[in-house]
Amino acid sequence: MLLKMSFQTHQEYVYIMCCISGMGNRSSKQKARRTLSMGDDHLLCVPGEANSIDAVREEEDEHPSELPSEQNSVNNRQMGGRKPRNIARDLKDKMRFLRRRHTDSSLRDTADKLDCDKSTLVQNSGESDVRKWSDCFENLLHDKTGLEAFRKFLQTEFSDENIEFWLACEEYKTLDTSVLESRAQQIFEDYVTIQAPREVNLDSRTRLETTANVNHPDENTFDHAQKRIEALMEKDSYPRFLRSDIYQKLLKEFIKKSK
Repeated sequence: MLLKMSFQTHQEYVYIMCCISGMGNRSSKQKARRTLSMGDDHLLCVPGEANSIDAVREEEDEHPSELPSEQNSVNNRQMGGRKPRNIARDLKDKMRFLRRRHTDSSLRDTADKLDCDKSTLVQNSGESDVRKWSDCFENLLHDKTGLEAFRKFLQTEFSDENIEFWLACEEYKTLDTSVLESRAQQIFEDYVTIQAPREVNLDSRTRLETTANVNHPDENTFDHAQKRIEALMEKDSYPRFLRSDIYQKLLKEFIKKSK
């Protein structure tokens, strides 16, 4: 949102922007917001609406302060000897740090959840021969515990849309013919169409073929696409899974219990 504002100095302009953005105490923020009703000499891009620090830096280049150098020095000293450009840069760095901290926190939460899931998998792996998972990919996919372990691994790699699509195709083939059309459309929109929310990596030929199949759905609508994704997982994700901590931990526990 663009608001017209008037300032005695360009330094005050940057200071107001910083206060509104969150760098300042409560009284300075209130003072800054009251200033929004003053004058019409400048345009300010208020953070929270446009949220652009780069716009401030461009303003500084386009509207350099016209105060005498001596007055600029006084204003710089009042601001702690820091130039407006440095303040804008510091604010941008602070916002980048906060975003990174939020992302790191989310990743830690995901990692903690996966650690709990690993413990559950170890407890439930007693009925599965974990060693057979490494014999072939099919053994892994058709073992309940193995399949769940593989899903957890793909979640750590942020590529679980592949196994979710594969499972959706497996479930689709068991449905009554009366619901095939609606379910086929849902799977197509979730995984197959361009820019789908969980789009899987299909070549253009397979994608076009699947698109045509959805118009006349039957139990084999997604067979080709499912095989392509299964082959992709077998070639790419499966070898990494066998080297992962998830599998190695399950394997050690299985061997330990077998002795």
